[in-house]
Amino acid sequence: MVNPTDIAGLIVAPDVRYTTMLDEFIASCDWPVVARPAARTLIELVEAHRPQCVAFWLDCSTELSASRRLVSLLRDRGPRPLRIAIADTLPVETEHAFRSAGVHSYFSATSNMMALLDDAILPFLGPVRVWSPARVAALSRPSAARHGPLEEHGASLHPP
Repeated sequence: MVNPTDIAGLIVAPDVRYTTMLDEFIASCDWPVVARPAARTLIELVEAHRPQCVAFWLDCSTELSASRRLVSLLRDRGPRPLRIAIADTLPVETEHAFRSAGVHSYFSATSNMMALLDDAILPFLGPVRVWSPARVAALSRPSAARHGPLEEHGASLHPP
C-alpha cells in the first residue's frame, strides 16, 4: 500500500491569472495552488494529499457561488480539512455566505500576507508538517526514492 503525501495546505484560486496579493500569499505559505477545480478534482486532491487546510482565495474575479459549493462539499465530508476563506476587496455580506457554506475562518486579505499566515492561519493548524529540502529532493528522485518513505516509517515488507 502506498501512503498519500501529506501537505500542510492547499490553495483554491479563482483563476489561473494571479493577483499581487495572491502571489504574496502563495509565496508566504508555499502551498500547492489549484485554479478553479471541479468538485471531483478537489475531492481527489484532498484524499490524495490530506491537507490540514484548504484556503479559498476570493476576489472580485471569483465566481463566488462555485466557491461556496466547493466549501459546502468539503463541509459535508466532515470537519477536516480546515476550510478558510481569504477575501480580497469583497463586500462584508460575503463573509456570512461563506460561513453559512461551512468555512471555519474568514479573513480579509491584508498588505502583509506573511503576518496573516503566521498570526491567524498557522496557529489553527497545530504542528505544521515542514518539507525539508533534502526530503523534497529525495521524493523527486526517480525509482530509488520510492522505497524511502516506507523505510522512514519503520515499515518493512514480509511475505504473506
